[in-house]
Amino acid sequence: MQNKKEKINLDSSNIIVTGGSGFIGSHLVEKLVELGSNVTVIDDLRNSSKENLSRVIKEIEFIDSPVEDIFSDLLQSSKKFNYVFHLANESYVPPSVEDPFSDLKNNVFPTLKILETIRHISKSICLLYVSSAAVYGEPGSLPINEQRLPKPISPYGLSKLTAEQYVCLYSKLHGLMTSSLRLFSVYGPRQEKQVIYDFFKKLIENPNEIEILGNGNQARDFVFVDDVVNALLSVSCNSNFGGEVYNVGTAEMITTRELAIKISSVMNLTPEYKYTGKTRKGDPEKWLADISKINNLGFYPQTTIDLGLEKVWDWLKSNVKID
Repeated sequence: MQNKKEKINLDSSNIIVTGGSGFIGSHLVEKLVELGSNVTVIDDLRNSSKENLSRVIKEIEFIDSPVEDIFSDLLQSSKKFNYVFHLANESYVPPSVEDPFSDLKNNVFPTLKILETIRHISKSICLLYVSSAAVYGEPGSLPINEQRLPKPISPYGLSKLTAEQYVCLYSKLHGLMTSSLRLFSVYGPRQEKQVIYDFFKKLIENPNEIEILGNGNQARDFVFVDDVVNALLSVSCNSNFGGEVYNVGTAEMITTRELAIKISSVMNLTPEYKYTGKTRKGDPEKWLADISKINNLGFYPQTTIDLGLEKVWDWLKSNVKID
């Protein structure tokens, strides 16, 4: 299959970003606009804010709608689209444990709708699906490469794996041009959930003490959102789009105890650390990505955890996101 880098350039392409007003999606949209792409965002704003796109809202087309309700009409419009970056989904483990039906509905069905629409209307479109390291579940040995057998331990991980396999299947079965990216623990400005945001919030509310789930030994491969955007661009320009899957992380791991200490240091605090001894259902103990496959496409993470945490703290202070 011909490499898409030889066909089109991002600076002259028409691009759809589903979930484009979300945490990761808004950063991607800003970068695409900077590169000169013509961007159409589809987002129903259930889990995001249009304010995230305030810097570029006048330079894009924004459609407030569920993806499955508008995608067919959009592809049948006069505009010829080159890429679809599919980020619209439920992206949090705890709600999936409480309501697996909603998780299935929001993660799998819209993806299948996109695939069927592309299959019947325009097979020339390249689809980049944003998956998750949650597909791996509790991996056992580390680091984790893309050949590791996925064993999800949460409904979220299972729904992401199901959608991802549909994406791969449609490439093999129907010749669609697709690639999937399994993101590890993404963090950065505009993220208002997950452990890094939660630690900052806890320390703002109580600078003298911070509660940490488990025993502090849980560990993650944290990857800054700007690096994730660069990974998406690397795959869009260099993948063969034959249903490939790529890990996106930093190939470095940090425990929750070490993370709490670093965040305290960024905030110039010396709190007492208290451990609950309890963990959440569906959360694995340790994740560490093998990123050698995406390295071959020219992607290398640039943001250290220390620099990334400084950027998050600067954003929190300047945007007054936490009182």
